[in-house]
Amino acid sequence: MFKKNYALKRGISILTLGAMLFSGMIGCGNKAEGDPQTDKPAESNTPVEITIFKTDNPSIETTWASVKNSPVVKQIEEKCNVKLNMVGGDHDKLQVMMASGEIPGDIIFVTSKEDVQNLIKGQHISPLDDLVADHAPDIQNVESRIRISKDYYSNGTGQLYTLPSNVGLEGHEYMIYHSIYRVRWDWYKELGYPEIKNTDDMVEALRQMQQNHPTTEDGKPVYAVSCNSDGFGYYCWSAYASTYGIGESGNVLFDTHDESNIYPKFNEDSQYWDAMKYYYKINQAGLFDPDAFTQTYDDFAAKVNAGQIMAPEASWLVLPFNQAEYAKDSASIAGIQAIPVEGTTVHTNVDLKFGFDAQLMCINKKSEHPEKAMEVLNYMFSYEGSRLIKSGVKGEHWDTIDGVAQYTPEMSELLKKGGEDLQNTGVNFFEHFAGYSHGVIDPEDGEPMQLQQGQVALKSQNLPVDDDFNAYYNCE
Repeated sequence: MFKKNYALKRGISILTLGAMLFSGMIGCGNKAEGDPQTDKPAESNTPVEITIFKTDNPSIETTWASVKNSPVVKQIEEKCNVKLNMVGGDHDKLQVMMASGEIPGDIIFVTSKEDVQNLIKGQHISPLDDLVADHAPDIQNVESRIRISKDYYSNGTGQLYTLPSNVGLEGHEYMIYHSIYRVRWDWYKELGYPEIKNTDDMVEALRQMQQNHPTTEDGKPVYAVSCNSDGFGYYCWSAYASTYGIGESGNVLFDTHDESNIYPKFNEDSQYWDAMKYYYKINQAGLFDPDAFTQTYDDFAAKVNAGQIMAPEASWLVLPFNQAEYAKDSASIAGIQAIPVEGTTVHTNVDLKFGFDAQLMCINKKSEHPEKAMEVLNYMFSYEGSRLIKSGVKGEHWDTIDGVAQYTPEMSELLKKGGEDLQNTGVNFFEHFAGYSHGVIDPEDGEPMQLQQGQVALKSQNLPVDDDFNAYYNCE
């Protein structure tokens, strides 16, 4: 049985509202009126350049070139009175930069506890306690994020050095985020919908699919599972954990349905070892991409888009492939779906109550504008900023229509087709920087941060592969 846990966070206390209004005056948000006795603009009206160094994407500058003038980026810049810039790198580049002491950017995005601790040891990043207290009222609203950072990421100092993004307060139901039970739906249907009750059944079903379809139409080899050179922990282990309702923060695991059930990741009876057994079986069956540990993320994503990977486990890898198949044939049921399996969890962000441990924000000790960098993070971590990042600009990409916050018809069509036009909106470019995760409810309108997860959008965005899947399982 699927386990679901919903909670709508609709109220804002008077104190919180006051803090939000105050933050608008001192940082990102609506600016206070100027001194009526002078028309001379304040010095602070000159935008400050804030550079973000993202250490998990060496090619991000290519994407940034097409996104930097997008409506989403422009609104962040206007709200915070900044000019944003992005530079990319990877884990190896970060290590070299730490050794040299020359790390670019005002905001540094890293993907592991170890990276944060090494940055602390090398005195490359600033403690954030005072910056959050003075410039980040919205960040202060989520105590769990701050607590986990001080307890598990601070290298024993007890200080606040990093801010995990995408806190998943119990929110709205939405499409499955991670699942190890994703399959090529058309090929699964071709097999006669074999029952899948556990990982052994999954391996056998994937083996049969590969036997029937060893290569793509253009002759490329087909595998079940893949990742990039430093992505196994995320695209494989984390996917397994999410599938079975396990959350993780700083090498500590917890039951997403019972936060008091916390235990070390590498305990002998930890589910981590069950995951390793599953991927061992996948590899032994010839279903694991042999290039997984040497290829770049771009290589990995390209294989998914080319139809070489039957069971990509992350939702953002699935959608572009399904959209591309729809673009080729609007009646085709080719695509990827997550099979319902007894004992698994369709989670609604409940496993991210402490923030995502692979999306960690730090502020460079050499930043000339640490206060402004914190104001940018505070805006991105607010309800307003998270909705902007995940759904776009109100009035342009979404609006309140018939009393419900939802995408405009034009944006709905873009989401269905995907591609360059959608990318140029800037929607989801900063997904890893949003303070709240997809399904978290916006207290202003009762709809999720990512409106694509709202009921109106879920129904309107269905592709033929979704309709065929729903018809088989008799669901909407």
